[in-house]
Amino acid sequence: MSYHARSLFTRAAGIALLATLFGGVAFVAPTQAPALYLDDEVIPGKPLTNGGIEWMDIHRQNVVHRVYLLAGQQATFYWSSDDPALNCDIELFGPSANDFTATELGSSSNPGNADEQIVYFVPSSGWYYLRVEREWDAGNSVLRCNTTWPVPRTPATPQRVSGRDRYETAVEIARQNFPGWRNVKHVIICSGEDRAAADPLSASGLAWAYGAPVFLVKSTGTPDCVVEALHEISAQNRPFALHIVGGPNSVTPAAMADIDPIVLGVIYDRIAPYNDRYTLAASVARRMSAERDRNTYSYSTTGYGIVLVANGEDPSKFFDALALSPVCATTGWPILLVRKNSIPAPTQQAMDDLDLTWRLVAGGPNTVSDAVIAQLDPDAITLATRISGNDRYETAAAVMNFFNALWGVPPLDPANVGVTAKLPDALTGGSTIGLRRGCLLLTRTSSLPWASASFLGHYTEETGRAYVFGGPNSVDADAIDAIQDALDP
Repeated sequence: MSYHARSLFTRAAGIALLATLFGGVAFVAPTQAPALYLDDEVIPGKPLTNGGIEWMDIHRQNVVHRVYLLAGQQATFYWSSDDPALNCDIELFGPSANDFTATELGSSSNPGNADEQIVYFVPSSGWYYLRVEREWDAGNSVLRCNTTWPVPRTPATPQRVSGRDRYETAVEIARQNFPGWRNVKHVIICSGEDRAAADPLSASGLAWAYGAPVFLVKSTGTPDCVVEALHEISAQNRPFALHIVGGPNSVTPAAMADIDPIVLGVIYDRIAPYNDRYTLAASVARRMSAERDRNTYSYSTTGYGIVLVANGEDPSKFFDALALSPVCATTGWPILLVRKNSIPAPTQQAMDDLDLTWRLVAGGPNTVSDAVIAQLDPDAITLATRISGNDRYETAAAVMNFFNALWGVPPLDPANVGVTAKLPDALTGGSTIGLRRGCLLLTRTSSLPWASASFLGHYTEETGRAYVFGGPNSVDADAIDAIQDALDP
């Protein structure tokens, strides 16, 4: 079942109805139930997309935005308007805030002035929340968040984030990004099976839209580590929405049966249609557009709607989609999938319907053919740009370098780098590092490829830490030492 909460049912009615329809989960919503969907006016709010907000919705008076900041950064929040008489107040709240009774970390209120600014030195990493209060229906405005590293730092030892398998690794990655599961109102689950590896890569866009952790399940059931995490999230944030990416052949009835009787306070939302990986990726792109109106958020730098394109046909080529996943989770630009030699109809239709006319393609001609590039760039209205290297390592580094140099978009944060060797370990790592506006690189199991080492070395003065996704069988001690050497030559 797919839905939009505001149009199909009220929150209270939705809770009762879906609890009845899905698995018999029974619970009573609290009188002051937290928002089940990202509400403009409550924590955790909307994402403060990398690049900022170009044209804020003039019909909203109070809006809350979230942004992930790292310890040691200096964050500057800047608001301005094209109407010099428009009054606005901005207030910054910290990771411990559940609502606005918490003490604000900073504020700016200049009556009669169309410019507001908060400069904040970040003491600890986590999600921060910016509340924007302004006059009703009084002109357009722009919101920005820029981060710098004012204090020189010594790169730390790479931090391994892993579990006994891909399922535990995904949970550990999520725990690091959402300490104590604070303000987690949405969770995304996908298949962790190799045959469905494209699903969690497409789901990076939902991580952006909902600010949500991504978990993996088996076809035979939901791993205990995932059930435990969902139970903890339910206890902390009941009720919450569970977004299911993939049809019953991917996220099976057996997996759902393990969740239903244990995790209370869940509202189920299966992203549809999900006929195949191409249709599913297009469905995610449409959901992103519906949840985050593209006229409100900065989707592009030159007036184009931007889409990220990768091969979805060959699992050995999924590393290119993986390289795009942090960009998707940072910017809100969706990932759509193509075949090597053709564009599936659902992909083409989504690009046309959503007016995604600047098509950034990851991978060389052996991954996405020149003929497909030509189809993606048929006339002066659209533009296709290939980003690639000689192998997966060079392509991932090229993707990161491209977006760091893209005009008009603040660069990804090279102080926050994820490194991985095997796709199962990084299925959720790309979206997680992207929520922090960070970069993702690839390595071999026992050695660091030149392209990855060069990227790390180029940003040595700015890089504080690399996170290694996966255990020693994925990235061993020799590769860890090489990453450390590249960070601090």
